[in-house]
Parts: sequence; C-alpha cells; structure tokens
Amino acid sequence: MKADKVIIDRSVYKKMEIAAKDSYPRESCAVLLGDLKTLHIKDLKILENNAKENFFEINPLELYKLEKELKESEIVGFFHTHTNFEAVLSNEDKEYMIPGLVYTVLSLTDVSFRRIRAYRKDIEKEIIKEIELTIY
Repeated sequence: MKADKVIIDRSVYKKMEIAAKDSYPRESCAVLLGDLKTLHIKDLKILENNAKENFFEINPLELYKLEKELKESEIVGFFHTHTNFEAVLSNEDKEYMIPGLVYTVLSLTDVSFRRIRAYRKDIEKEIIKEIELTIY
C-alpha cells in the first residue's frame, strides 16, 4: 500500500455525522470520493442501505451508476456506521473489503459520536490494517 494515512475534509466529516444521525439506529453507508493515490477524501455520496439487519448493503447498480458519473474524483472507499458498537470492522466488513480501498467506520450511540477509524486491505498480501485518519 502506498499511502498509510487518509485525509478527510471537515465538510465531508460533517456529512458523515448527518448521515449517521439521520439513519440511526440503522447503519448508514456512503461512497468516499477523492484522490485514491493520496487517500484524500473530498466528498461522499450517501447511498441507501438495503440491509434489513444491523449491517450495510449497497445496491451494486447504484454503485455502478455512480462510477459512470464520476469525472474529477474517484472512489477512495466506503463509509458506514456502527450503532452502539465500537468502530472496528465486523467479520462481514472484513470479508467483503476491496483491497486498496479505504473503509471508515463511525461508531455512535443515540446521544453521541464515539470514534471514527479507517482501515485498508493490502492489495498483495490481503492483510487488513488500521490506517491513520486526519480530519482537515
């Protein structure tokens, strides 16, 4: 992996908070947009969570449409929330991670945000590791 830290614009983080509050107690999810080489996240696209349980599931056709619309940015990764649980990857999160992309998890309760963390799966070794996250 080239970059070992992700930078999230403050305006994007605010959108994450709003999405998290709006979908609580269900998980919210979004696609992170920006520069994949530098891992600079400049925007996000909130997507509908199609899951019926306590996890997130994105319609692949919605993701495909988004990819076709992108002009100046690229998909850097995905964002989702964990409600009333820590900001760690679940087994399902780990199983479906796309190597090289960033996965951010924001933990929250009904009254507060607890923590945001970022993870990335190595393309060659497929080892998942937490990466430094900066809100800029």
